[in-house]
Amino acid sequence: MKAALIADDLTGANNAGVIVARQSFATMSVSHQRPAFPDTCEVVCVDTDSRYVDPAVARERVRSATAWAAAQGTEVFCNRVDNLLRGNIGAETEGILAQLGPDAVAIASPAFPALGRLIVDGHLLVNGKPVHENAVAANDPFAPVRHSDIATILAQQTSLTTAAIPRNGAGFDIPSLTASIEAAIATGARIIVVDQQSDDDVVTLACAMAEIDRPLVPVDPGPLSALYLTKLRKRRNRAASSGRILVAIG
Repeated sequence: MKAALIADDLTGANNAGVIVARQSFATMSVSHQRPAFPDTCEVVCVDTDSRYVDPAVARERVRSATAWAAAQGTEVFCNRVDNLLRGNIGAETEGILAQLGPDAVAIASPAFPALGRLIVDGHLLVNGKPVHENAVAANDPFAPVRHSDIATILAQQTSLTTAAIPRNGAGFDIPSLTASIEAAIATGARIIVVDQQSDDDVVTLACAMAEIDRPLVPVDPGPLSALYLTKLRKRRNRAASSGRILVAIG
């Protein structure tokens, strides 16, 4: 299984690449200007350098990088975004979906529980506070963050239909979350924001996504993408080995 992780800067590509590599994927980072996908590589992290460019430029760079990766035989695509929501998140997500076609859906869940980044009622919280109150996010000289509502930030850069799946008090389970995602897709949603309040939530979301038979694009800083690739690989390996096997021992 070949996968491409499209990242908005080199640091993000490398950080996400490390997370993916820890899931036992052969991974490398490349620039969108000189991309390469060696046969020994399973996941390529493409730096589009698109965080601080015009949204239209970001959209086209990501679309072009996705088209290149698809031509190399890539089957699964991920969109690595900043864990403080800076930059062209909506435009970049739209660029990937535009290239993958109308059946593709983005799961926008830019949480990183290990770093204190949680999604609660559709808002990104950083160490318990809305992301726009974070000094780094709010004072970014090129792309200051003014909202914590992820759907609002997406709507500023894309007209694609967005849906939200909140977390109930008891948390998610795989069957119900899978059903919720499929129900949102049935209403026409192309981008779905899913609450994430713990590492367990990230695992559950990855498992639910792996059960859905359509192109899904995780939009996150790396943890969801890495787990989704892992769960999807396991599911495909199970399917490939599900036939009967005759062993003859003489």
